[in-house]
Amino acid sequence: VNFMIKPGIGIFIKVKNSASWYFNGTYKKGEQSFTLDMDNGWNIISIPLISDKTISGLFGSTAIYYLSNNQWEETGQDDIIDYSCAYWIKSDGNDVIVNGTPISSLNFNISRGKNLISYPLKENKNISVFFQNVMDNIESITIFEDGKWKSFNPLKPAELNSLAVLKPGRGIFIKAKNNAQWNFNGNELVTT
Repeated sequence: VNFMIKPGIGIFIKVKNSASWYFNGTYKKGEQSFTLDMDNGWNIISIPLISDKTISGLFGSTAIYYLSNNQWEETGQDDIIDYSCAYWIKSDGNDVIVNGTPISSLNFNISRGKNLISYPLKENKNISVFFQNVMDNIESITIFEDGKWKSFNPLKPAELNSLAVLKPGRGIFIKAKNNAQWNFNGNELVTT
């Protein structure tokens, strides 16, 4: 339920459990929260909210890798987050809370061959719908989830693919046929 809170007006709130709340004097319009569900061990993650934190601000001092020109690179601790990129991270299983604003537009520089890209939505979406406008350039799509590899090949019948739905917070391996520029328009990918 959305409603306007006006200065000087009190609000009754019924809570389910005891809680301590603190107002720091600032209000960030449109800010949301997202929990990155981290498995113990290796995870391929993406961050679906624009945060004001650096890599180390979100993940601490753990080593984090990304794919660039078909080679693994390690991030620097003060690196800003590249929201078009997904990250390979080893976790102790503790979830990570991300606060920020939804991603409404994002550019992807796709190279022929392997790419590790983000999934910028906060809700599940059918893989065929999300990639429908760029599917002609895709050989395969793979994710790592719950300790297992799942894949989608556009040439296979649906029942032979182990991946059908994309989930927020997960990174995506794309094997592209050609170099391309894709844009996330707030809902799906389109070519530019």
